[in-house]
Amino acid sequence: MSLREKEPRFWVALLAWIRSHQIDFSYASLAALFSFLRNAWGKYSRSRRLLDAFYCGTLAFFAQPLLSIVYSGAFDVPLPLRC
Repeated sequence: MSLREKEPRFWVALLAWIRSHQIDFSYASLAALFSFLRNAWGKYSRSRRLLDAFYCGTLAFFAQPLLSIVYSGAFDVPLPLRC
């Protein structure tokens, strides 16, 4: 274990970041769950199910920030951020 992981400030900062992205994590986990279940119904291998669930979850996590950047860049209008 490195020294960085033993410092309490590291864990406080990590938990604060996770807390600030709580909505994004919930969307990502829901997308990953539905992807995993869809692939289980299709009789795919476990590794393929997990990989597809990871990809869908990652896409769902980064979708809102990426869409904000694209929309504000294309239309020169800032999107309102969520509260």
